[in-house]
Amino acid sequence: MRVSVGFALLAVLAACTQQRPDADAPRASSPAPVAASAAPPGVAIEVGRVDDDPALQSAASVIQIDPIEGVDAKLFGTAGGDPAINGVYTYLAVFAGPNEGWAVFRIGDFNSYRVESASAQQVILSVSRSWIDPPSGDVRTVQERLSFAVPNPDATRILVTSAR
Repeated sequence: MRVSVGFALLAVLAACTQQRPDADAPRASSPAPVAASAAPPGVAIEVGRVDDDPALQSAASVIQIDPIEGVDAKLFGTAGGDPAINGVYTYLAVFAGPNEGWAVFRIGDFNSYRVESASAQQVILSVSRSWIDPPSGDVRTVQERLSFAVPNPDATRILVTSAR
């Protein structure tokens, strides 16, 4: 009798430990398909540093470019100075031609700028500008809107005004 009770207990334990499919239990899924690479690996080529070119040093400081539709002009910002206070030097460049290059106008130094609208007739910029308040030494920041027209490439000056 002891032996039959022992076998009965073993049978119950075996039944409890067997894994049986259950509708509510999570099922093992097949692995997700691996996406094919866009292109097979190619031949590696070694490239060298070219940072001794002064023009590339200037180009590397460009942090933002905004083309102006309908004209050969663009706004661009370069990093410089104190990034916490007006570290984005903002320019308007108008292409004068392959022999003349770009006519470049410095719009101002800002924390940031965003183009609200841009055409040959009028560009509206939203800018953030900061300064240090002399009495307190605190940094003050103001949001402004600026307006100007894209000039002819032979212009030597442009008029930048506050926009309402």
